[in-house]
Amino acid sequence: MCNRVFQGLLVLCWVVFGALAAKAQSPTQVTAEVWNGGYGGGHTGYRWGDLEVSGGQFGNETFSLNAALIGAHVGYNVVLSNTMLIGIEADIDVVQDKSRSNAFAQTTVIAGVESEPIAVTRTQTSTASMNWQATLRARLGIIDGGTLYYTTAGIAWLDTEWTQTASIGPVQTTVSKDQVIPGWAAGGGVATLVAENLIVTFTPHYRRPNSDGR
Repeated sequence: MCNRVFQGLLVLCWVVFGALAAKAQSPTQVTAEVWNGGYGGGHTGYRWGDLEVSGGQFGNETFSLNAALIGAHVGYNVVLSNTMLIGIEADIDVVQDKSRSNAFAQTTVIAGVESEPIAVTRTQTSTASMNWQATLRARLGIIDGGTLYYTTAGIAWLDTEWTQTASIGPVQTTVSKDQVIPGWAAGGGVATLVAENLIVTFTPHYRRPNSDGR
């Protein structure tokens, strides 16, 4: 299997808790120091994109892998000044409702030797799914009191599974492959302190695995 094209825009609503949020006394009494330190939390959202697979009996196949997701994340920020910070963040997502199937059929008439022409049917059914995705990213943020605006980029991994059942007449074969594909991720976001110990973040991401699957 070769995963040649995958494009995804990940939009998440993050709920953050931990050491970072615990430093805030209230959303209206915030200093830059509230963003300094470690944090962790859970998130949910939606991703969409296409997965192109080569090697099928009838050529390349494209699967739409649009699905809701849930996940968890941890990170650490270092405040450089009253208005700027840098940080690192890791996340992993489990994708729900993830499988899509394509089916093809083709009948070819073969001229027989001293007999009637023979019709041979070729069929192919393929299923692709994405089981999980993860990233490890650097962050650069601008602090505005209880709000953080940031950009982020780093390494991404995508776990895909592809199964194909093909038949030519009475002969049937099945091929399956589970592959973790590295790539990259980039995006940005806005994090807002909404209450003591609670920060909500909206962050769109673009993730693209390497085209050669390595």
